[in-house]
Amino acid sequence: MLSIVELLAPDPDRAARERLEEVLEDADWDEYTPTDALIDSLYDSETDDYNSSGLAYFDATADPGEMRDDLQQLPSCPRELAWDWYEWAEGTEWDPDHRDKFLWPLAERCNELGVAIVSVFVDGDGFTLGFLPATRLDELLKQAAAIGAQINIIRPGEPTV
Repeated sequence: MLSIVELLAPDPDRAARERLEEVLEDADWDEYTPTDALIDSLYDSETDDYNSSGLAYFDATADPGEMRDDLQQLPSCPRELAWDWYEWAEGTEWDPDHRDKFLWPLAERCNELGVAIVSVFVDGDGFTLGFLPATRLDELLKQAAAIGAQINIIRPGEPTV
């Protein structure tokens, strides 16, 4: 689990690692899963401070502006990622069921930069997103499978979170 946290949270202060240690120490494994532990370690829900986070957590109704604003705060967000490809019309009615209309083009742009968008499964009404160099995807997926964590890769044209 630690290797996944370190892959997704390039955190020089080791805050995500410390959160993982606390989570593992306090977890009731009868009700808690490895996926839950990853989310709690990779997203600082106490402060919403993305400086030490590897994931952004979103409510199921999050619109593209919210996703962009939070994703840009992640240390792993590619600095060269441009956001001008999306029509940022204020007041436009957003249908969360059409999330793919935002995530697929975002994944396409990230792929061009050699970066993948990943999502750790959330059992509930939200979803997570983070970035990872595409060259590290196989490593991430092998490690996730080894601990039974559900991690999805956002790819254009494939069902998303």
